[in-house]
Amino acid sequence: MRISGCTCFRSRARIALYLFGNLPSGKDIIAERYEAIARFDTRDRALTIADCGENRYPGEPIYVPDISSEKGWILTVVYDGNSDKSEVWIFESDELSHPPICQLELPGVIPLGFHGTWKSAV
Repeated sequence: MRISGCTCFRSRARIALYLFGNLPSGKDIIAERYEAIARFDTRDRALTIADCGENRYPGEPIYVPDISSEKGWILTVVYDGNSDKSEVWIFESDELSHPPICQLELPGVIPLGFHGTWKSAV
């Protein structure tokens, strides 16, 4: 298993380093299409996977901290090959094994490999 496109952050509550990245489906590793994102906790060595489903390809996951608590969110742009549409999926950072808390349909298709970042207003 290979994790690509990692985003790292330190949780203030746990003082642990987490890696968020994309996981290949195993079907077409050469094409660099990923069907899941994952969180790896370097402290307890736990890997949590959020599978986006068949023909759905997430982009690089971005961690967004919540300045008012110890939690945060993971944002990823997901291309849905079944409907030829893109969406922004939002996960709770510590609950990747659960479905996204929000899925926002975008007005157009975002190309695979698109990168972004989060810049807090504070």
